[in-house]
Amino acid sequence: MDRMNDPQAWPNQLKQIAADIGATEMAVFTVSPSAAAPVLEVALHIRPDNPSDETREAAVLAFKELIGPCLKRNQGGVVALSTEDPPQLRQYCVVKLVTLSGEVIGAAAFIVRRKTSTDAVETFKQLDV
Repeated sequence: MDRMNDPQAWPNQLKQIAADIGATEMAVFTVSPSAAAPVLEVALHIRPDNPSDETREAAVLAFKELIGPCLKRNQGGVVALSTEDPPQLRQYCVVKLVTLSGEVIGAAAFIVRRKTSTDAVETFKQLDV
């Protein structure tokens, strides 16, 4: 996601990336350093339905919780969200951190359905192109 170093271009680029990887939902955050923990501010949240404010707030909070461990490790990754989905497709959150001059300035998280965790990791690797 080197193409993501320009925060002004994030919305359109991320919508295209989400479509390319078949994401069912995505959230994008700006990340600001803080003494206690990085501060995440939602910049974009897209899902296929028209959720209530309460549902959207809950989804954004869930994304923050999924991104938090990645920020602590300073590394993106894949999180299995459910092992109880039908065996043919499981739900994963693919988290990509965006850096500028070595500092994390943003995070993007995509909900995808894949057969295996290996497939989800391959999706994560696609975000590096």
